[in-house]
Amino acid sequence: MNEEYLDNIKKVIKAYMNRYKIPVSDEDDEFLEFKIEEHTQSILNYCNIEELPKELIYVVANRVFGEILENNLNATSANMETGEGIKQITEGDVTVSFSDSSNNIKTTIKYYKSYGKESLHAFRRLRW
Repeated sequence: MNEEYLDNIKKVIKAYMNRYKIPVSDEDDEFLEFKIEEHTQSILNYCNIEELPKELIYVVANRVFGEILENNLNATSANMETGEGIKQITEGDVTVSFSDSSNNIKTTIKYYKSYGKESLHAFRRLRW
């Protein structure tokens, strides 16, 4: 993969991570490079092409970020007693309710992980 593409994809992913307040450091670069290569190869295989077009850089970035978000959610849920939030507990005059944001984050993860399907179709070649 072109080094410029790799740097651009890492920049986009790190910007997303900062936006969602996910800790990121230079030590994460090796992991990011591995995940970028993994998703790039998956896209190349799907499209049956040899080199990633520049138009698909954001597809790779969004899909890698979706996986990072999912891993982050799974790690957070593993540390909690339950993966679901408390919806309502009532004891006497006291009521405790928590909004269940897990559906919102799951929808966001699904969006990022499946980002760019239409773009991939534009670059897909048939195998003979």
